[in-house]
Amino acid sequence: LTELIVFEPRVYFEEYCDGIMDECFYVKHYEKEKFIELVDYFSLKKRIEFLRNYEGKYCAPFDFGRAEALFNAISLELMHEKPDEKILISLREKLEPVLIMAEEKLRYAMKKELPCYRNRLSENVRYWKP
Repeated sequence: LTELIVFEPRVYFEEYCDGIMDECFYVKHYEKEKFIELVDYFSLKKRIEFLRNYEGKYCAPFDFGRAEALFNAISLELMHEKPDEKILISLREKLEPVLIMAEEKLRYAMKKELPCYRNRLSENVRYWKP
């Protein structure tokens, strides 16, 4: 299992006041927000973590490995001072079908309780589910 490279953007808040009732509220923003939204980064991260947490490496090893590598490439691109939009879009387009395939294989294994999923899961929680 490789280490997942995760881009952790800085968070800042912008204050908005209405001027009439002197009510102010804050809006949360992220560093490089435009690029994060361009690739829907947080959604991708959640999907990769799903595969990691539920033994995707055993039920869809090729797709899982490829999805992780492409996600890591997106994370690394976002870490650049000025990320390249074209590279991010290209990586996202390559990642999406691979991620869908890995998720489908894992969900199928979960539903059918295939050994790639069931045996690995039982090792982690110390019980055997027939």
